[in-house]
Amino acid sequence: MKSTYIQLSKSRKRCVGYLYIFPAYVFFVIFVLYPIVYGIIASFRDWGSRVGERGIFVGFSNYVKLFSDYVFWLSFRNTWIYVFVATVITCCLGLFLALLLERPLRGLQSMRGIIFFPYLLPWAAVAMIWAWLLSPNYGLINAILNINIDWLRRPETALWALIFIYSWKMIGYTFIFFLAGLQVIPQSLHEAAIVDGASPLQRLLHITFPLLTPTLFFLILISITTALQSIDLVYILTRGGPANSTNMLIYYIYQQTFRYGNWNKGYAANSILLFMLLCFTIAYFKILERKVHYELI
Repeated sequence: MKSTYIQLSKSRKRCVGYLYIFPAYVFFVIFVLYPIVYGIIASFRDWGSRVGERGIFVGFSNYVKLFSDYVFWLSFRNTWIYVFVATVITCCLGLFLALLLERPLRGLQSMRGIIFFPYLLPWAAVAMIWAWLLSPNYGLINAILNINIDWLRRPETALWALIFIYSWKMIGYTFIFFLAGLQVIPQSLHEAAIVDGASPLQRLLHITFPLLTPTLFFLILISITTALQSIDLVYILTRGGPANSTNMLIYYIYQQTFRYGNWNKGYAANSILLFMLLCFTIAYFKILERKVHYELI
């Protein structure tokens, strides 16, 4: 009798748990899973200039047209340059600043707040601030450097300007996570290493870095996936120009679908972006997760 009561109690608790997560599952299916599946299926149909009706199945025809588009490959290249450089800058500088400001000294709290503050700003506000700073006529950057460059209207500088602006905003995000990771490393490990005669560099390489790998693993993944989906700066500051030098894959999808009404290319490019994210995430976990140390070895 008692075992039956325990089983009923466990079943009741399990049902209550499922009821709690049911709204999240409904939200996931309606707003995440269904659009993904629909977009993939739609990429194999010809929608003409209208969407909403059943398109004609054309197989891989949309992908063939997409792959023959020079602008697609240009946006593909720009996307990976943007993602790779921005991730390296934000993670490296975030870690450097966290190491620099880790100690609980007077005044460092204010510095931490200053570094983290740009991350709290909306992307539109960040774009407006840097549009003024980089203005060729009255911008502060040109005034300080005593030059006259239109940073956002020259093909050779526009992409790098966007990378700089993105990194400026996102460094605070990586900084705060690295700082939290450093503060949970036991000081006893450093003290024991000092007693054994380890230099600061040796302690950094053999204690700090190994125990920061979970944080680094998380931040690299989040930084890359966030940068891949970044459209705000491109839309507000450059609109993919000049000469498509700042056109990203996510903005290319927006252009094809909502500006040009080319739903076929839009759906196909969207599926390519989804496939890229999926392949990167799987490969990232398969290759790099084994390098993560959750304890000192």
